[in-house]
This record gives sequence, structure tokens and C-alpha cells, in this order.
Amino acid sequence: MMETLLEILNPHFLLRNALYGGLIIGIVAPLVGVFLLARRMVFLGVALPQVSTAGIAAAFIWHAFFHGHPDRDINDFAIALVGSSLLTFGVIVILALLERRKRGILEGRVAMLYAVAGAATILLVASDRITEIGILGLLKGEIIAIPDTELLILLLGYGAILAVLAVFHKELVLVTVDREMAISLGKHVVVWDLLLFGVIGVTISLGVLVVGPLVMFG
Repeated sequence: MMETLLEILNPHFLLRNALYGGLIIGIVAPLVGVFLLARRMVFLGVALPQVSTAGIAAAFIWHAFFHGHPDRDINDFAIALVGSSLLTFGVIVILALLERRKRGILEGRVAMLYAVAGAATILLVASDRITEIGILGLLKGEIIAIPDTELLILLLGYGAILAVLAVFHKELVLVTVDREMAISLGKHVVVWDLLLFGVIGVTISLGVLVVGPLVMFG
């Protein structure tokens, strides 16, 4: 057993990046998921990875149409992250507003969102533009083949998210658990909501890019 452990910890271990990437996501993602649970939006954990994937595909379609076919490099990752994060953030904000106004049933909206996002992803992936620029790997993520660059981005990104959660923990928890008390204490609840939604969006988007939607859903 000790030999196996030493082999896993060896810098030249074949699945080293997969191990470290899984550990990073396994530590940070549940801390963010707690806020979805506290807001009774836990089913979003099913739909948001699919939304994030649709955002990746949409970002590349937009970039291909307006800027031509980009070369496969680190810019691909940046384009995918921006598109994924923006769409995920926007969807969370819209769903939160609808939930505050008590319109419809959250589970029904999430189910519709999952179906629409899945269909949109399939349609975008079927586009010739996606296959020509060769970014199908970014749409599904590969936890067993995480490049060193993406592992570093994941570490820095999730490290920043962990820092935000630690520094603003009290405010985020207060706004999430007791919104009325937060308002009475003079907290800018809209600002804190947007910060939390941004954290959730980046967490899911970055995770989907690196390890894929299936792992993030799990």
C-alpha cells in the first residue's frame, strides 16, 4: 500500500494532473454548492453544467463567425471560460429573479432549462464551425488528460474563489440564509447576490472546462 501511495505522489505519475484536479474540485465545488442548497436551488446543480457547456459552444460559434477560425491555443480556453461564465451567470440571475417573484415552480424551470441547454449544445456541436476549429475536447472536458496549463488555471481560479468565500463568508451566508435581516442591517443584498452568482458561475464553468459536465454534475 505504501508503494502504491508513493507511486501516486510521484511527480511523473501518469494520472497526476487528474488526481490533483479532482482534489481541487472536490474541495472547492461542495463549498459553493452549499449556497445553492441553502437557497433551495439544489437542482440547478444538474442543469448548470449543461448550461455551461452550451455557453462554451456558443462562445466559439460567435468567435468563429465574427473573428474567423482561431488557432488551437490557450486563447481557446479563455474564450470558452468567458462564454460559459457569462451564460451561466445570466441564467442564475434570471432564475433567482423568477424565484423571488414566486412565478412558476423552480423544478419545472430547471427541467426546461436542462432540456433547452442540452438541445442547444447538440445543435451548436453539429455546426461545421465547431468541428472545423477543433474544440470538441473543451466541450466535454477530460479529467484523465488535464494539461499542466489548465491545472494551473484551475488551481489559481479555485484558489481565488476559496479566498472570496473566506473573506466574505459572513455576508454571503447572511444574505443567503436570512435576506430580511441582511436588509435591516443595511447590507447591499443585490451586490452580494451578484457576487455569489458570479462565484457559482465561474466555479461551474471552470470545472466543466477542465473535467467535463458529468464530473461537475456528480
